[in-house]
Amino acid sequence: MRYFDSMLNSRRLHLFMHLIGWVLFLSLPFIFSHGYQHTNWQQQLPNYLLFSAIFIAIYYFNTQILIPRFFFGKRYVAYGLCIMALLLLIAVIKPYERFTMNIRQHDWSEMKSPQMPMHHPADRGAFGPPHPRDFPSNGHLPEKMIRFDIISIFFFIMLIALGLATQINRQWQFTEQRASKAEADKTKAELSFLKAQINPHFLFNTLNNIYTLSLMQHADTPASILKLSQIMRYITEDSSDIVPLDKEIECISNYIDLQRLRLGEKTLVNFKAEGNTHEKNIAPLILMTFVENAFKYGTSSHTLSNIIINIYSGEQGIIFFCQNTINKKSPTENLGIGLTNTKRRLEHLYAGKYDINITTDLDLFTVKLTLRV
Repeated sequence: MRYFDSMLNSRRLHLFMHLIGWVLFLSLPFIFSHGYQHTNWQQQLPNYLLFSAIFIAIYYFNTQILIPRFFFGKRYVAYGLCIMALLLLIAVIKPYERFTMNIRQHDWSEMKSPQMPMHHPADRGAFGPPHPRDFPSNGHLPEKMIRFDIISIFFFIMLIALGLATQINRQWQFTEQRASKAEADKTKAELSFLKAQINPHFLFNTLNNIYTLSLMQHADTPASILKLSQIMRYITEDSSDIVPLDKEIECISNYIDLQRLRLGEKTLVNFKAEGNTHEKNIAPLILMTFVENAFKYGTSSHTLSNIIINIYSGEQGIIFFCQNTINKKSPTENLGIGLTNTKRRLEHLYAGKYDINITTDLDLFTVKLTLRV
């Protein structure tokens, strides 16, 4: 709905700007002929309408047909020939000359009358009425004065240049919008691809855990299946580009419970979530991936392992801390596809709004992530 409202407002603004532009342009003939004071403008209405129709038609013919087909099609010679043909048409029709011809004849007749005072050359403006000495004794305008309509040529060049400038600017804006949309679509597709890679990886590991429980005929196998169902519902149904932090925490809690059933007493897990978690939103599985890697690379069925997971939500954002004992038998240099993709997702979704610090000191693998949201 907002998209259509935005389009409607844009079109209204576009029409309003065109209306204002034409009002200003079509007032120019009166400004250029301001010196003709003895004029019956009603008699000039047909010539004024002809002047207006010609230049309006030329502008839209240039912007809607010639520029898209020839100029943007890189057929510059054809475009130049069309412009020259229109220029020749203006030179033949002489719209401004037609508009002012009768005015000049009228002013010349008034000048010939005894009641009309003579004008000194210094009293005439650049576009003011001519001096009587400029006319021959027969009372008609000299042919040399109406042979070349420089004002119409000026109007023509101004409209062609304006149309070309506006269309080039519009095309540039359209290209920029298309490039931005393409970049956004590319980013969205890449994020979807990264998320799709995380989901099967996570599902594969969790199903292995439940399979182990089923082989042991563990009493908590049904509960584990239910927790997995809740996790998959979060991934496939409830989650979107942004989800409440509470849902991410719930997914982590269910995952930890599943891991505790599989690992037993050999792994000590300290999980804590504090702060206003219900007021924050987060990209799904951003934190979950670090937790998954902690269990994948930091646990062992033979030695004691320790995992600490803390989530704090406050005014400065979301602070996530995850630390696990490094399992000597696990290839810690390979942190898994999930962790690698998560770093890329962070750069896409929280560029300039996150800090991450990963260390492997004292046989401990530590992740501290701060999201300024």
